[in-house]
Amino acid sequence: MGSGGIILAQVPTNQTQRPDAVRRGFSAIGADPLPYTFSWPGAVAPLKQFADNAAGVGTIASTPEIDGVIRRMPMVVRIGDQLYPSLPLEIIRTLTDDPSFQIKTGEAGIEAVRIPQFKTINTDANARIWLDPSSRFKHIDFLDVEQKDVEGKLVILGVSASGVSTVVATPHGEQFVQDLQAQALLSVFAGTTPERIAIAPTVELLAFALLGLLIILVVTKLPVLWTIPVYIILFPAIAYTQSYLFANYNQLWDSSYILVAGSIIYFAIVAQRMISEYMQKLQIKKQFGTYLSPALVEKLQKNPELLKLGGETRELSIMFTDVRGFTSISEHYGANVQGLTEIMNRYMTAMTAKILENNGTLDKYIGDAQMAFWNAPLDDADHAKNAVRTGLAMLEDLEKFNEEIAKEGVPAFGMGLGINTDTVVVGNMGSVQRFDYTCLGDGVNLASRLEGQSKPYGVKIIIGPRTAELVGDEFPIVELDLITVKGKTEPVKIYSITSEKDERASKLHQEFLKAYRKGDWKFARILADKQKKAWGGELYKYYDAMLERMEGEPPVNWDGVFRATSK
Repeated sequence: MGSGGIILAQVPTNQTQRPDAVRRGFSAIGADPLPYTFSWPGAVAPLKQFADNAAGVGTIASTPEIDGVIRRMPMVVRIGDQLYPSLPLEIIRTLTDDPSFQIKTGEAGIEAVRIPQFKTINTDANARIWLDPSSRFKHIDFLDVEQKDVEGKLVILGVSASGVSTVVATPHGEQFVQDLQAQALLSVFAGTTPERIAIAPTVELLAFALLGLLIILVVTKLPVLWTIPVYIILFPAIAYTQSYLFANYNQLWDSSYILVAGSIIYFAIVAQRMISEYMQKLQIKKQFGTYLSPALVEKLQKNPELLKLGGETRELSIMFTDVRGFTSISEHYGANVQGLTEIMNRYMTAMTAKILENNGTLDKYIGDAQMAFWNAPLDDADHAKNAVRTGLAMLEDLEKFNEEIAKEGVPAFGMGLGINTDTVVVGNMGSVQRFDYTCLGDGVNLASRLEGQSKPYGVKIIIGPRTAELVGDEFPIVELDLITVKGKTEPVKIYSITSEKDERASKLHQEFLKAYRKGDWKFARILADKQKKAWGGELYKYYDAMLERMEGEPPVNWDGVFRATSK
């Protein structure tokens, strides 16, 4: 040993309270480094006569990570209340013939250790360096050593015999302690020690916060399927960035927490959205499954943003229908309530089918009456035309229905319809215990009153003024009267729809209305008699009703407005 160049090892231990380790002087820059170093109460040191003649004594200490794997090695450790250099650090000190080593400490802990005549060795806050897994060195069995193999080289001598050697876990499998010392020494010499900068945890935390915010913004706004490419691109990019920085700049960044926690956030939000969307679809189906056609319900389920609930003001076309001749039908069944119920269900099913086929919303059944509307919950630019088209289709299907039930001996069903277009409030309305999707407003009441007037005016369908304005370019309409319905004071013009347009009949009809409103009922009666067969006799009952009204002279203060006294 006296020939020089021999450095011995000592091992810190918890099995003794004797700090007999061989010391080496050091100087500290900054705060006291002792609180930041790994500490043991005692050490197993070389025999004194060996230590006194050796060139140096270094400490061998293992500090496994939380998973029991060694990835870092301390350059300085604490035994008792003193600091001791590691074996690699002591080797460097001996080679440079420096008497001591230096430690630099900052606010967050130890930042670096240094041999004065060697470059600074950056460490973590606990004076550890990361081992470079790419370090390579030669293994030679002691019995096979030749002079040329070791001459001019650093040789670390360790025991590898089974039963007496110490084996530790590393990322690359089990290794002997002497292999770790060689790996640490080569990492320091080559300057390839992986570095984890002091602010890395803070940067990673900020990166995680930004990633989490990005995930929340993207996943909550975009359709779920569109977020999958974002996840597939973004997360591998983060992992690649970590690998790139390590491979090219020897920097250590930990993206595992970012990726795992980010994935948890992503899949949690996706799962929550999928569950929410599923529940929303069930709610939409429950809410509108009996109101709308299956195609419209499916459209709402795919695009819930089209749905506006809770009450909004918008223009709707509202339809009311009612059965004519229900008394005779009821008398036909007599005490057979089940039979009456069955035939009414068949009638309602046939009529409701046309409402749903034409994008209508079935509001409710009111006894033998129906209420439906168009342009909610889904937008319908042709809501008035669709409502009229539905009414005409219902009347056509009613004829087929009557032909069918006539074979069963059931009296024919009649039907009156009223359609009005107006701005009303539509949405979920009712009580805490029960609510329905419906509409409210003066326009709804007028639609109901128009349906009631179809019978006294002798027509099957009556439409309001706004409806007539919107459908006049497609359907032949005829003005019936200027009327104030029961419960209202303002008069409105009411119209009906004919199967074909007759210009001559239309002109004579306007002359009739003009004479009727001026109070020239004598001339109006002449025109009414002539018009009975116009339009194929479709308005025959209407003119009869008007002739009956014009018997005698007009009332005193006649203003051309008929004031209805019944619904």
